[in-house]
Amino acid sequence: MVAPMRLFRAFPFVALLLLAGLTAGCGRPEGLLVGETTVPAADLEEAAAELRASFEVEGAATLRWHLLEFGLAEAALLHDALPVESAAVRKVAERQADALRASDDPAAVFRAWLREQGEPDDMITYTQPNPASMGAREAAAVAVLADGEWTGPLRTATGWELLYLVERVPGPRNRANVGTYRMTFPVGTPADRARAREAWDTLPLAGNPGILDVLPLEFRAGRVQETP
Repeated sequence: MVAPMRLFRAFPFVALLLLAGLTAGCGRPEGLLVGETTVPAADLEEAAAELRASFEVEGAATLRWHLLEFGLAEAALLHDALPVESAAVRKVAERQADALRASDDPAAVFRAWLREQGEPDDMITYTQPNPASMGAREAAAVAVLADGEWTGPLRTATGWELLYLVERVPGPRNRANVGTYRMTFPVGTPADRARAREAWDTLPLAGNPGILDVLPLEFRAGRVQETP
């Protein structure tokens, strides 16, 4: 048998994979459990890494809390509650994404979609680039876009979304408005989305201790249960 230190020196990547497998095998929670719905740790970490591009000086716990509080957890709850509808709506969003990938002018595709919805085709949405203003997944995604780039479908607290960055207004990156075109494909009704928000605010919490620790004490008071 290869000694552990020799394994790390000879095959560091393989050794890290083995260590990850052992950690998972020991039962370490891999996400945040809200009631019976899991917010995957990988989703939170991916969004936090992207959001860091706009908020370089914010602490890691602050970024993760803002992502969870302003949409990431609600999105998991909404889509978990309506899996069939979510999958169907995603297919609609994916067809639009295919049209964007095939186009030499993605902005024109966004404008055409806005016209189809009865919206002005020059309707650029300007907002602050933070989760409270844009939504969690949207703010994380736009943080790593350059002008003229698009991304999606993104799973959000509203449904699925495609997002195009028209421009980033000059100024400090964490406060300068971003102008976007947005295709939003709702999942559920306003009442469904309100229930997802209520669930995030009230259901029992469990799971990864590192994620639980980013939640403010008053938010998790009386709600944290031991992970099975």
